[in-house]
Amino acid sequence: MITNIKKLTKTLMMLLILFTLVILSSVKLMAADFNASVSSAEVTQGETVTITLSFSSDVTIGMYDLSLEYDANILEYVKGADGGGGGSLRIYEDTIYTKSQSRTIEFKAKGVGSTELKIIQLGDVIDLDTADLNVKASSGKVTVKAPVTASSNNNLSGLVVSEVYDDGTSKVVTLSPEFSSGETTYNLHVPHNVARLALSATTEDAKATTAVSGTRMDEGDNSTTVTVTAENGSVKKYIIYTKKDAAPQEEPTPEPPADESRNITFEGKTYVITDITEGVTLPEGFETSSMAYNGNDIVIATDLGKVLKLVYLKDEGGNAKFAIYNDTEGFLPFVTYEISQRQYILLDVENNFYEGENAAINSSKISLDIININGYDVEVFTVIGKEGLYIVRGMNWNSEINYYFYDKNDGSMLKYFSIGNDESVDDGKNISDVSSTLKSQADAYEKRIDKRNIVIYVAGVLLLLMFVGIIVLIMKMKGDFFAEHEEDDDEEAATLEDESEGNNIQESSIEESNEEESNLEEGNAEEINENEIEEDIKSEKHETDEIAESLSESVLEALAEEIAAKEAVDELEEVEAVVEETLEEVVEEEIAEEPVTDEAITEETTEELEIEEVKEEVSEEIAEEIKEEALEEGAIEEDLRTLE
Repeated sequence: MITNIKKLTKTLMMLLILFTLVILSSVKLMAADFNASVSSAEVTQGETVTITLSFSSDVTIGMYDLSLEYDANILEYVKGADGGGGGSLRIYEDTIYTKSQSRTIEFKAKGVGSTELKIIQLGDVIDLDTADLNVKASSGKVTVKAPVTASSNNNLSGLVVSEVYDDGTSKVVTLSPEFSSGETTYNLHVPHNVARLALSATTEDAKATTAVSGTRMDEGDNSTTVTVTAENGSVKKYIIYTKKDAAPQEEPTPEPPADESRNITFEGKTYVITDITEGVTLPEGFETSSMAYNGNDIVIATDLGKVLKLVYLKDEGGNAKFAIYNDTEGFLPFVTYEISQRQYILLDVENNFYEGENAAINSSKISLDIININGYDVEVFTVIGKEGLYIVRGMNWNSEINYYFYDKNDGSMLKYFSIGNDESVDDGKNISDVSSTLKSQADAYEKRIDKRNIVIYVAGVLLLLMFVGIIVLIMKMKGDFFAEHEEDDDEEAATLEDESEGNNIQESSIEESNEEESNLEEGNAEEINENEIEEDIKSEKHETDEIAESLSESVLEALAEEIAAKEAVDELEEVEAVVEETLEEVVEEEIAEEPVTDEAITEETTEELEIEEVKEEVSEEIAEEIKEEALEEGAIEEDLRTLE
């Protein structure tokens, strides 16, 4: 029974825990979902592949901080993420303010095989109210195939070489030895007026490629190389060693003046515009390009949207820096501002700022000013009455030029919205409409919190009721258990009493048997062995003693109390009989002493009635005493059962 109670208790506790988990899960599920998915693709080894990340939610997304996991042995990261590489990229955004967004990540197919692209939550994923969003991410897959078996033929089938003179004319020359596809080294001699060589190379395999280098001819020894690359990537080089004659001696000519076409004066110092080489680290989101300046072809850097041009400047001490160049304003400072691993390029504000949606702004709201940001003076608008708040113009990492609110106190940036009398950010709503919208969003958020609190309260009450119910059920089962055992004890006591009576009967039968055996001993002494009879008698007496000793002291005491109670009842009956006899004698004496008259008869009748009433009262008292004795006897029997 106790084992069943324990099993039932464990089962109920498991159900209670399961119910609690379901309630907590339901509260968690009340949060809005943030759906993130990755596209899949199939590509050939060596090619580039672009993957699209898509994010969406039923509420306006405030920010997300995620990572994109991939196999670095299959893919090599190129661009599009916010940092990382080698198998894990960081995907971060804190200025979304929309319900959906897509981003592209570019990889190069490095190895053959398949890799899963998996999104993992790194940090906060929240809405505009900073409430956590429930991230639901689905993975993508990229499969990289091996290229088709390529040709290894890297031979030339023909090579024609021409001398190009200083005046631009040219002439075909003969190599030594004559050209052969198997011969890779040749010699050539050219006069002093040959400026360069022109080569025309033909490959045996149409899918093979050629590259020519070293065609300019300087005085003395020169080498020209034709590099042939087969379809499978194998390379063969054909080299032409050329000796150029020295030019005849001429009258020395004065040296031309130093080329100052690349010199500029910027921020009070003299700089030289220098080509950007491979060793120069470009700002985030920029790549190399070229532009013409004062007749020079200069290697510069441009953003991906081709909006800004960055030139590389060096002063006399070799110190280098970037500057912005445009055809209208010339050279401008290159100032960057980074926030949350993002970079803004700060520009001077425009003169037409007060036009269009900003026409309502006047000098009472903003004023033109210059402040220092990261060690540079930047032209801004100061927001009057808002200490440390400015309006700056800049380009973000997507090559978008916008105005931004800049808070100098904490360094934060926020996209600019109109601060005119009755205009809002984009659609012309007035301030009261914006306030109403914000209030409705706040009310909706409070209602969502209230619903969640109600669910929590109801769940708590249900848990409490279930706990109380379990306790009541356990107590009831324990009560039934003890009641059942008490009934079993009563049955055992009754059985023990029956056994004691049986033992008494058995003892009397033993005594009778002893008497019979004694008679037999007297009558048949010669036929029965006295020793055997004595041993039997001793054995039977020993058994009788054991039976008597087996009776518990509690049973004997109970029997003695029961006998005493019966004797008390007998004594009460004798007392009742004595009282009746005494009353009868008294009546008879009174009758004998008085003469018999009508009045006497009447008085006698009255006295007889009174005597009868007295007898009834005495009888009732005796009956009550007998009942009390009987109740005491029942109590004694009850105590006896309890003791047993």
